[in-house]
Amino acid sequence: MTYQRFSILIVGVLMLVGLPNLSYAQTNDTTTTKKTTDLRESIKTKRDEAKTSLDDYKVAREEQKLAKLIQYGDKAISERTAALTEQKSRFSAKNCPTVALTAVNDAFATINTNLVAQKTVLDASTTLEGAKTATRDIFQKNRVYKYLMPAAKGACIAQKLISIIDGRLAEAVTKLKAAGIDTVAIETKLTEAKTAAQSAYDTYLQILKTPGGDDDGNKTKMNAAKTSLQTVRKTLGDVKSDIANLLGTYRQKSKNPGTRTLDEPVTP
Repeated sequence: MTYQRFSILIVGVLMLVGLPNLSYAQTNDTTTTKKTTDLRESIKTKRDEAKTSLDDYKVAREEQKLAKLIQYGDKAISERTAALTEQKSRFSAKNCPTVALTAVNDAFATINTNLVAQKTVLDASTTLEGAKTATRDIFQKNRVYKYLMPAAKGACIAQKLISIIDGRLAEAVTKLKAAGIDTVAIETKLTEAKTAAQSAYDTYLQILKTPGGDDDGNKTKMNAAKTSLQTVRKTLGDVKSDIANLLGTYRQKSKNPGTRTLDEPVTP
């Protein structure tokens, strides 16, 4: 293999290794972007309405408090339902891997069902204390913003990293092996990265199943999963650097007449 062909190979491998933007914040499709923006505006409006209702409840006369609290709870439910719809649309638009998207959609559906049931209980409340309990359940038994949505995002990212490792990075290793390059060290790092990504994914799934469960336990799980994802990104960054260093190494070797042609198996 000539040095020129080897250089082309390494450049191609580096392109395979490049990590994509894993944000689920926005999509470039104009129509989808408009729908997402409209949904966000709708959620903001509902959030403002809920805040106004809460303020009304706080200053209401005693005989009005029950009705005002029920109204506040209903608006809080409406806001959360809209937010779940917006998030579901976002994950689909940003190509969250199918296995993760299925888990996310199932978790969202469960919370939506919970919210519908809680609204029924709240609306049927005949005492202020009963309404207070039902209102607290809206927040504490769902944790839509605190755990559900962050765990959904994390699950999508973790699964996407696993797909990259099994896909383009596995292809990169195959190309390097075909050039006679020792890839043991790189494969070891990829195995470590996949293990960490799978650990993060499994942890996020646990949170998705019980986002309104033990707050302290979910907080610990969120931190552990986040640390695992950071490990994955660092390890994959190291892999990319390792492959890039191969090109530098062979550029240096190419300065010597005896190493300008690379027909024999090579070791980085």
